[in-house]
Amino acid sequence: MLCNTYENEIVANKVFLMRKLYDLRMKDTDRVASHLNEFDALWSQFQAQKMTMDDELKYVLLLCKLLISWDTLCIAISNSAPKGKLVGI
Repeated sequence: MLCNTYENEIVANKVFLMRKLYDLRMKDTDRVASHLNEFDALWSQFQAQKMTMDDELKYVLLLCKLLISWDTLCIAISNSAPKGKLVGI
């Protein structure tokens, strides 16, 4: 019953999750592991709503959500992507 109430595939849930995913930003005080766990939890909820995005978009979003101080790593990962496609970060 709880799943039916809170995990229904209704547009309002999808919009809510997309906003949370869009607004998610790593803070200076956040640990990387905590931030990744929060991102993965949102991504799992996103998939539970039967919303589909390919893995590459997931990886791009994840890189965009890191602190600006991580830009060097993000650029290195982006530049080393085989055939210009991020896979299995």
